[in-house]
Amino acid sequence: MIKGRAAFAKTMPKRSNGIAKRRNEGFVLAQYNLGVMYDRGLGVRKDYAQAVKWYRQAAQQGFAQAQYNLGVMYYDGLGVRKDYSQAAKWMRQTAQQGNARVQYNLGVMYAEGQGVRQKSESCQRVVRYGM
Repeated sequence: MIKGRAAFAKTMPKRSNGIAKRRNEGFVLAQYNLGVMYDRGLGVRKDYAQAVKWYRQAAQQGFAQAQYNLGVMYYDGLGVRKDYSQAAKWMRQTAQQGNARVQYNLGVMYAEGQGVRQKSESCQRVVRYGM
């Protein structure tokens, strides 16, 4: 029986192939985690464009935290051109899933007209009722 590092090294190619397979099959958590790794430079070189790519794949499957992170990337212009309407689109999807912090942020975007038509009634509704 192989022990320690040798055992890990021997099984690592199988493990990494499994992760890649899950990622390619739409495993949403793997996609989100890859986005976080590229966003923060965890174990890979920081690459906002790659972070956006992986956040988008997870976000398109309805993963709320990926939707929020993608919205932030558009809001701040990290890895993509700054685009408040895209930021609002992704944050709205997160807000509809009940995230109170994002509901508030989206309300502020309505109040300031960032990526959405400025409407005080929409702002109040989003902040009070979450959409």
